[in-house]
Amino acid sequence: MIDDIDGSSHDGNQDEQLWTEFHNAKSMNEESIKYQEKLVESKSDIEAALKELSRSNLILVGRMPSVAPLVGKSDSPELGPVGSYMASSSFSNSASILVIQQYNSSTDIHPLVMEEFDCPEMPDTPRNN
Repeated sequence: MIDDIDGSSHDGNQDEQLWTEFHNAKSMNEESIKYQEKLVESKSDIEAALKELSRSNLILVGRMPSVAPLVGKSDSPELGPVGSYMASSSFSNSASILVIQQYNSSTDIHPLVMEEFDCPEMPDTPRNN
């Protein structure tokens, strides 16, 4: 059983069964389904891979724990590096995007890169000296 974020649980076999059905449909020469796995290691890899998928209606993105070379400042760290890029204004596509991540209880949830702010903290009210 897999515990979900909301406290419920489900059988991991259901996930595997759905993935198997997807692969079976793909292997039956279903022309509307195209499956590609792309490993990206840099922002330019992300851009090149997504350019190839420009005519897709649905893009599944696997989210792995943050990897230092791909992680920059991100407005959506929960989407992972690829999902964050796809959610940005730099990416223009009308496709639906599904970001998925398999739960791994041994994964350290702390980010590899900590964001530092350029300006020091300023008090809300001015001080009288």
